Amino acid sequence: MRISSFNINKFCGAYGSSLEPVYYNPRNVDFKSKIKEIVDSLLVETDDIVFLQEFIDNQYISVHRVFGKSKYNIFSNVDYKKCKSNVVAITLKKSRWKKSDLTFETEFPNKFIKMEHHDKNLCVLGVHNTDEIIRKQINECFKSKEADIILGDFNDQDYLSELSNYDKFRGLMSDEVITYKPVQSAIDQIFVSNTIESTRIAFEEVIETFASDHNILSFELDPRARTKKYVRDQIDNIGLSLHDSRVKKIEVNDDTLILIVDGICQYQDEEETTSSGVVEFTKVDLEYFEIMVFDYPFGYDDNGSFTGRCYSLDEFYENYPNAEFDINIECYNGYDTLYQGIIWDDEMHSLFIAVHIWNYGDIIYRIE
Repeated sequence: MRISSFNINKFCGAYGSSLEPVYYNPRNVDFKSKIKEIVDSLLVETDDIVFLQEFIDNQYISVHRVFGKSKYNIFSNVDYKKCKSNVVAITLKKSRWKKSDLTFETEFPNKFIKMEHHDKNLCVLGVHNTDEIIRKQINECFKSKEADIILGDFNDQDYLSELSNYDKFRGLMSDEVITYKPVQSAIDQIFVSNTIESTRIAFEEVIETFASDHNILSFELDPRARTKKYVRDQIDNIGLSLHDSRVKKIEVNDDTLILIVDGICQYQDEEETTSSGVVEFTKVDLEYFEIMVFDYPFGYDDNGSFTGRCYSLDEFYENYPNAEFDINIECYNGYDTLYQGIIWDDEMHSLFIAVHIWNYGDIIYRIE
């Protein structure tokens, strides 16, 4: 799911749209088509969504000629044909996003749009700050946690610094990145609730554009959903290997154990390729999951004996909170999987490790 925010400057490109007439484009450059192409590039999958600020429909801009009714849904709190500047949300027709009512009264409903995705249990609030009253209402949205994600044009870099003090949210973009080009400042932001894990966010700063005086903020939520999927069931083998891969983190989601790895080796058409991704063990019996860490670099001391400790996943991360480990040996035997390798802790000490996973479901490889 890609979520994007873009102030389109009333389809005026980089020109000052505050001048009269409302639509100010002295060279008559076709910024409408360029913005349409940008929206097309951001709306690819069913649940992608774009929030646009300073969106208008008037005698100069016929929005439904730009965004065809057959392909898009355009959501707004007011009739944007009667208002000079709106915050809207655009999705594909088949999207499951729905507009949600604001929980507060406002004189400027055109400056807010709240969207909910019930399947994902996700709520996003798009805003455009242009008035002291709007700013106070945005503050209340942060205090009451009006949405899981609050994004848009906040129009003031100092104000963004104030909002960053709310401990329930974190901003995805640093202050050094330019979003508003005329004064080379960062006045657009995406705030994400701290209840959304950072591993679910894929954000690569801003997208440069010459179709507006603002750049685009865009990120993917749960990018694993776009990865290629391969399944190792309990009968058939597939040409995939984790040999020499480094496990960056282990997560548990209900009865699924997830290994986040930097390299999945794939053998296909007599060629070998390596890509980062995740491996999901479905229907895991966590009672039988264990990580054995041995006291010596290769498991054995000089006398040929070995000692160590067996950990649960919680105990392992309590003792080795930032540990990563390399897989040197992998064994798959029915419902039983064993990985052996070397663990690396914060001081870069190396110890022998064995990870034992017992699962009844499929083993799913998601390759980026």
